[in-house]
Amino acid sequence: MSRTGKTAVNSIVGLGCSVLNSLLSFVLRALFIRLLGLEYAGINTLFSDILSILNLAELGFNNAILYRLYKSIAANDRSRTELYLTVYKKLCFAIGAIVGTAGLCFIPFLDFFIKKAPTFPEPLWSLYIIVLLTSVVNHCLNYKSILLIAKQDRYITTIVQHICIILRNGLQIIALAVYKNIYLYLLAALVTILLNGLINGIVSNKRYSESWRSRQQLNKSERNGIIKDVGALSAYKLCRTIDATIDTFLISKFVDVTVTAIYGSVTMLLSALNELLGVFNDGMIASIGDLNASSGKDELEKVFYQSFHFTFLIYGICTATLVPFLSEFTFWWIGYTLDAGCIYIMLLNFLMYGFGMNVATFRNAMGIFQKGWIRPAFTAAFNLFFSFVLVNRVGLIGTLMGTLIARTLTLVWYDPWLVLHHGMKKNAGKYYIRYAVYVIIVVIAAISSSFFCTYLPAAQGLHALLLRGVVSLGVSSGILIAFGYFVPEQKMILGRAVQVCKSIAKK
Repeated sequence: MSRTGKTAVNSIVGLGCSVLNSLLSFVLRALFIRLLGLEYAGINTLFSDILSILNLAELGFNNAILYRLYKSIAANDRSRTELYLTVYKKLCFAIGAIVGTAGLCFIPFLDFFIKKAPTFPEPLWSLYIIVLLTSVVNHCLNYKSILLIAKQDRYITTIVQHICIILRNGLQIIALAVYKNIYLYLLAALVTILLNGLINGIVSNKRYSESWRSRQQLNKSERNGIIKDVGALSAYKLCRTIDATIDTFLISKFVDVTVTAIYGSVTMLLSALNELLGVFNDGMIASIGDLNASSGKDELEKVFYQSFHFTFLIYGICTATLVPFLSEFTFWWIGYTLDAGCIYIMLLNFLMYGFGMNVATFRNAMGIFQKGWIRPAFTAAFNLFFSFVLVNRVGLIGTLMGTLIARTLTLVWYDPWLVLHHGMKKNAGKYYIRYAVYVIIVVIAAISSSFFCTYLPAAQGLHALLLRGVVSLGVSSGILIAFGYFVPEQKMILGRAVQVCKSIAKK
């Protein structure tokens, strides 16, 4: 199958699985808050973000090895492929040990991250231990999925992952609805993570004959190259982790753990959308890596702008649709919501995140790891500084503004310049103009959809809520797609879509 065809299969499978998983997750979150309360939900959100910090132990080894696997597989160099797989396996077990050890050291400090101690009877450490063990098992058992990804068969890992997630959600719904037991809820995640790793291992062993026990050793040059790449990637990962977790920590510490639960619920909605939309980037990364290894820079630049326009369409439509819809939906869903100002800033961060992830897909696939490592350090520092200052002045909205300011000052302009200037030897001016125009169009679409929704009945029931969503989606989609007719990449995207449909139909 062609690169375009494989990208489409990976993306379609990922999208379908993500939709089903998201629906179950929404039901699960509503049950969790309504049956166990905001305190449990807030603590669960906090624990998840603590583990995000601990998972920095991975330090970007995954992308560094994956980039080298693309090259060895494209060159049909089996011995190098097996060497990289063996190295990656050893690293995964080492990372699992580091995460477990560091996680245990966090136990005495759990109370520090909470403004007021929760009133539920279970000790915090007992819940945290189960969550920590789940993370360790994931690191140690899921290493074989990297070969499926490198072979452009990500759809297999996606199917396995989402089957296990669906099973986990089902077990957790039973744990909540029947037993109302937080321990059973957390143990369900541990069991399904274990199952996911075992299934990936079985599928990988049956599908491929590569050995994970190479007797070769990395030479000095390769070791130094991986170490340098990992050092740069760790900075990028640190930035992403701070972006994703600093708000949770500050809200839990300086606002209230119950507000953390509401914020976590809205974040969950946006994260589910990121997962749904991110499958397109995930589906492309192996194909981009292959394209980079076998094609010229002009072709790569053309695909880059096609991908950017496609990202604008899907993220822009979602953002503009959610402006008049997200707050009412959240209240209907869990019985709580955030102020409109907080919602708007979260949606703007959501749009910026989508644009940034599209650029990151190309950066990772092209192996641009060592250049620009200082940018994430500045992003992290700005994020921490502005969020800390503003949360003490204006509360919840301050932490969100801090993240927005940090990304605007660093991520928005630097990473695209890095990919275009260093990776493709192209001028980044065209990208910046596109970025500004795309944001303006999304804002216009959001204002327009909000205007039309003012003529609709108040969203007090599901039917009225769905009507608001449909109207907002129709207005937003119409404006963005109509604008796209003036952009040449949109015609190329439509052409590729037709090509992909024909390719899939033949297969």
